[in-house]
Amino acid sequence: MKRVQMFLAGAFIAVGALYAQSSDAEWQAEVAKLKGTIQTNPAQAAEEAEHLIKGKNKKNVELLVTIGNAYLDADKLPEAQEYATLARKANGKSALASDLQFQVGRLYYGAGTQPDSLTITVEERKQALMSADSVFHAIAEAAPDNYLGNFWRARANSALDPETTQGLAKPFYEEVAALLESKNDPHYNSALVECYSYLGYYYLLAIENPALKAEAKANKDKSIEYWNKILAIDPANATAKRALDGIK
Repeated sequence: MKRVQMFLAGAFIAVGALYAQSSDAEWQAEVAKLKGTIQTNPAQAAEEAEHLIKGKNKKNVELLVTIGNAYLDADKLPEAQEYATLARKANGKSALASDLQFQVGRLYYGAGTQPDSLTITVEERKQALMSADSVFHAIAEAAPDNYLGNFWRARANSALDPETTQGLAKPFYEEVAALLESKNDPHYNSALVECYSYLGYYYLLAIENPALKAEAKANKDKSIEYWNKILAIDPANATAKRALDGIK
């Protein structure tokens, strides 16, 4: 009797695995067709993608990410982000979903910082950077112990404020610096130097700001502090040395 029960249990497991493989093969074939439709008929592709994720597939992270990647390959960033978000909602700890979302953010950032003004307008560049900030914000909220979300938010906001007049990137660089300092790991030194460089420069500009005259001494001290933090990591850093010479 026990042998029969074991045989039946094994049979059920085998059938379940076979069904799962068959189900996966079906949606993989559909996504393969979807890739072409995205280019030729975006509206139809959107309908087909929605149909694919109905029912139990609504929380199929692998499927959601695969659709997102199909859109990503076609340079359809808003749609790719939509499916990355759905995948994160289905499983907030999914590495596949995180990777897709990060790729989307990086591509938005790249679009917003490209120097070729013939292919993208100033307003489009700004919108791309704001989209990048939104994506990296979601990443930072989903993984607060990982510095990358806020690190890339800092970069996006720095690009939105190239003259550092508004200090848009300041809170994000400060947060990243505090997190990485707590780790006390040389692996993060290059990221810390970037944080300290921005913050040192921010306070350097603040010294000469007439509106902040009353805080000039405090801003000078903060700037010196950050440039010295860079030298503690990289004693030969020429930028930090020049900044300190200029302040003195």
